[in-house]
Amino acid sequence: SPSTVLNNIGCVHFALKQHDMALSFLKKSLAISKMSMGASTPHAESTLLNFALTASNVGRVKMDQGHCGDALLLLEEALLVHQSVLGDNNKTVDSTIRKIAACIAAADQHS
Repeated sequence: SPSTVLNNIGCVHFALKQHDMALSFLKKSLAISKMSMGASTPHAESTLLNFALTASNVGRVKMDQGHCGDALLLLEEALLVHQSVLGDNNKTVDSTIRKIAACIAAADQHS
């Protein structure tokens, strides 16, 4: 899907430490995902998971930029979606929880 492609391009820019470019692509991906979320389709779970993945990726970029408050909101939103679709006992849920913990730790260091 276009959202997945944009997310992947954003991840490449993030890996290259090009945070502004990463956010540009990730935010476009997030917007497309949000527009698709209301539709009741056979791919609804996939759409929700794509949204959560992208929200988590935006949160990760925001965290690297030192915007822990913004990052935490996105990561918590991603966690809720991941838990609702995947359940609590899942490696993606665990990964999101670890990102939230890292974000909280980073915020504590800056305060």
